[in-house]
Amino acid sequence: VSQSRYSCRCGADHRLCDGGAMRRVEAGAPRQPSRGFTLIELVVVIILLGIAGAAVVMLQGSVFSQRELTRDQQIGAQLQQECAERFVVIRRTQGFNNALLQPGTYSQCADLPVFGSPLLDGNFSVQVTIASRTGGAPPNPCPVGRNCKLITISVSKSTGLQLKPISFQVTDS
Repeated sequence: VSQSRYSCRCGADHRLCDGGAMRRVEAGAPRQPSRGFTLIELVVVIILLGIAGAAVVMLQGSVFSQRELTRDQQIGAQLQQECAERFVVIRRTQGFNNALLQPGTYSQCADLPVFGSPLLDGNFSVQVTIASRTGGAPPNPCPVGRNCKLITISVSKSTGLQLKPISFQVTDS
């Protein structure tokens, strides 16, 4: 004797289906495959999404650290430029033999208004080296018969960032 049962074609409980949606299924007949995802498939997808999300977060972290390095390099370059401009102004307004232009190593630009700003967090330092030169043959860039001072400005940060020093020369005329 063959047993049969009714099942709903739409997959819902047979009480919820209307009479036309019911069909007869014979006992022992093969079941139609499910159209949904298994629990294992869902877990695998969640794990893959987690790994992808972690990779994105790690990538963003390196982007932010690179952005901070770039910002520090720009600030350092601006400090070098401001310090150089200060020495040019000293040379023009106070003369070549001014006490601020004497040979030696100084931190004369440490009082620039940008130092101590919350943006800079106080971790930048500027070193100024002034060296005397007299005119001579190449490779000395000081003109013959003139006195020159080579000013080199270095900027560093406590994090280890060291900018390439800039150098320029002022003459006595």
